[in-house]
Amino acid sequence: MDRTNQLEKHRKDDRQCGEGQQFQNEGGEWEEENGNDNGKVNEKDNEIEGQSRRWRRKLEDDALSGESGKMLLEKLKKHMKTLKSVSKPHHERFYIVRLYLQGLQADYKSFQLRLFIAELHGRGRCFAGTIRKWAIEYMENGTISKPKGSGSRSLLTHEPLRKSIEDWLSSDMKCAVTPRSFMEKVNGLLAPYEINMDTARRWLLKDFGWVMSRNRKGIYHDGHEREDVVRYRKEFLERMLDIERRMTKEKGILPPDLSEGERPLIFYTHDESTFEGIDQPKYVYHPPNRPPLYKKSSRLPIMVSEFMSEVDGPIKEVHKVLKYGTDRDDEYWTGAGFANQFKSLVDYHKRTNPEYDAVVALDNAAIHSSFAADAPRACMMTLRNNGSSPYRANGLWWYDRNGERVEQSYTFEDRDGNDIPKGMRTILQERGIETKGLLKKCKICPVLADNTMEPSCCVFQILDHQPDFMAAKTMVEQAIEGHSEFEIIYYPKFHPELNFIEMYWGNAKRNINSCRMKEWEGTVVKALDSVTIDTIRAYAGRAFRYMQRYREGLTGVEAEHAMKIYIIL
Repeated sequence: MDRTNQLEKHRKDDRQCGEGQQFQNEGGEWEEENGNDNGKVNEKDNEIEGQSRRWRRKLEDDALSGESGKMLLEKLKKHMKTLKSVSKPHHERFYIVRLYLQGLQADYKSFQLRLFIAELHGRGRCFAGTIRKWAIEYMENGTISKPKGSGSRSLLTHEPLRKSIEDWLSSDMKCAVTPRSFMEKVNGLLAPYEINMDTARRWLLKDFGWVMSRNRKGIYHDGHEREDVVRYRKEFLERMLDIERRMTKEKGILPPDLSEGERPLIFYTHDESTFEGIDQPKYVYHPPNRPPLYKKSSRLPIMVSEFMSEVDGPIKEVHKVLKYGTDRDDEYWTGAGFANQFKSLVDYHKRTNPEYDAVVALDNAAIHSSFAADAPRACMMTLRNNGSSPYRANGLWWYDRNGERVEQSYTFEDRDGNDIPKGMRTILQERGIETKGLLKKCKICPVLADNTMEPSCCVFQILDHQPDFMAAKTMVEQAIEGHSEFEIIYYPKFHPELNFIEMYWGNAKRNINSCRMKEWEGTVVKALDSVTIDTIRAYAGRAFRYMQRYREGLTGVEAEHAMKIYIIL
């Protein structure tokens, strides 16, 4: 008799064990041979039942090992190749039984083997017994029962629901998504049905591809590879090569590649930053490579406008601190205020570093390229004559057909003697340019990025490309008129990693501890002063290495990854 038949026979005997034999007494009544009046199990029967259980388990282990176990293992391997439509939890049960049978074939002890497999899957002793039950079930039935609830379709297979959730996650208003806010949104879409927090977290991470990471500062790559941005980035990096060749980091140390007759230069960078209390969680959920944005707290903000160089560090003589907000005395930061600060930098450089040229790098904030109120600006004008227009421009001029400069007044007097601003159409007509039938501004205007063109698509483009309008200078450009040693360049859009002052702000904000409102301004100043000149120079070196990565043809994401192989502050 083989082991399987022995096991089945022993189970039948085990079911009869302790039940006792019935017989008919003299009165014709049936009685239990080993029964008793109290219904208690005889101690001898308990011993027999324990021996039977141990004997049955031994037979089961013998059936799962040896030649019969080897045949069962081969059968299971072939069976698993056909498992294509089963759920992942159900397939995992077959895999666990396969590990168990392979371990038995390697002469491992059954109990220790099941405990080891249970630990591999993060389970305990109870799960070790379940492994044995699954193996016996497969040996007897040729399959393993499905987990409860397996085979059911996910609610995300409903396309309208999935599309609504994707639109909500990708909307611009989403600055910070948590499993709880995600669960509340989905439950609102599923009403009256609901999902729990675990399901919301699983959907967010696995089904929609979000990631959970520690809350760290990151770089946004949304516009890095835009065509116009890449084109200007190449021009900027070429210009920076010559600047780096002439740039000095310490006074008295001349650059080694300086040509004869060339003056060394000091590279200044500028930025504004707002210091404000921010409440952020320790861990955040966000799409890959897109760290979330957070709203500021209710603490009244302090804005700092700073110029910085590797030679002098932060230029404290010209920096500006503003306390704006409700019930604050300071005005908002404007183009005129920045122009005045820039003039202070010019005076500082001429006084302290007269033997050096200066290059000042600015970002693309609107106030850094703002014009004076009376500068000729086509974007500020109306199409027709409009007496309600607040815009007034002075010094309009143009060249006639003979090449002579002609002065032109921007206003005319009405019947009451009031000065009325001329519209764009009137100004062009006085210059001999007919604009009848043209719109004020057409749809292709935002596409026109080359100012050397002379378009005739609309009134705005024609007037904006007139020589006096193109010769208009920003307030910052007016501040360096007569100072040939000064040059202004602008960073590429969406590239804060190229401006090392951004790392200076981050270091300062990390040094700010929670404090009372009265101590807030002093805490900001102390945090800024805590950043040393050596740290600033290390940040500058990192920014220049970023520039080199872009020169090698890397994209924004690739450049950030390449920078991680360096030891950086």
